Amino acid sequence: MDYGRHLTDAFHLTWRQRGWWPLGLLLAVAALPQLVAARILVNRATSWSQIEEAALLAALEEAWRPERLIVWLLLLLVVGLAIWLVTAVAEGGLIWAVSERQAGRPAPLLAALTSGWRFLIRLIALDTVIFFPLFLLLLFTLLLSSGGLIGGILLLAQDAVTVEELMLLMAGVGGLFVCLSLLAVPVGLVTFLFRFVALRAAVVENLPAVASLHRTRQLFRQHWLTFVALALLLWVARYAVRLVASFALTPLQLVSLRLLLTPDSGGNLPAHFVGLVGDLGGFLLQAIMVLFSAVAWTVFYRAVILPEPERELST
Repeated sequence: MDYGRHLTDAFHLTWRQRGWWPLGLLLAVAALPQLVAARILVNRATSWSQIEEAALLAALEEAWRPERLIVWLLLLLVVGLAIWLVTAVAEGGLIWAVSERQAGRPAPLLAALTSGWRFLIRLIALDTVIFFPLFLLLLFTLLLSSGGLIGGILLLAQDAVTVEELMLLMAGVGGLFVCLSLLAVPVGLVTFLFRFVALRAAVVENLPAVASLHRTRQLFRQHWLTFVALALLLWVARYAVRLVASFALTPLQLVSLRLLLTPDSGGNLPAHFVGLVGDLGGFLLQAIMVLFSAVAWTVFYRAVILPEPERELST
């Protein structure tokens, strides 16, 4: 496998096909809730740091009211589902566009979005099936840790166990939690690798969901080293880009925080402006990296399944 050639092809496609850049922005919307949540937490923390203890306790009590938590959970669920649908359409459309462009056919943005919508149900089904084992593992880990903690507190409150016995119980639960957490790492890696390949089987080869899973399993047996190497190369590239970008973005966030904490800085407007510039830079960086990653996976998938004459890049 000529990794250098195919990564170069992916870079050229990402750079030259500027009509696909909005798809990168759609793929990056998954990062928006994190940016918004971080901005809200910073603003709340700075405002709470400037009020008295009694007012702070009242504000915290108001923020943690059960009805408020329920509303926030429902809102997060709706936002999560919306992001899932949007990113599935964008990713399906981008996979189709890269495949069409490499085959020498035009792939404009509108056609890509239409194709992404056409593959939506198939991609959602694949995501659901592929992530289900990881979801069960994480859910069991969460239930074990929370259940062990609550159960231990209840047993201690009822004098059913001594403090020493409770410590032993917590140590056992904690050890099992660590083991399950460590197990979640390789399971998560395999899950994401399997997903990247399965989605391309569904779009590039136009296979139904079940057939895509069988095709992915077959390709993994034959080319697992290629997929692992590609994932590692993309991870290193993303880490390197983020490290370089952090030299510009981190100072902006620090300046924003300093302005928020300084009463005579002219109000919150300058702080919000500087912070939003940093957030926008981080979002655009995320969009670029996600776009390049999706293009690269599709280029490598075609390189794996197609003979050499059909892999020539059309520009």
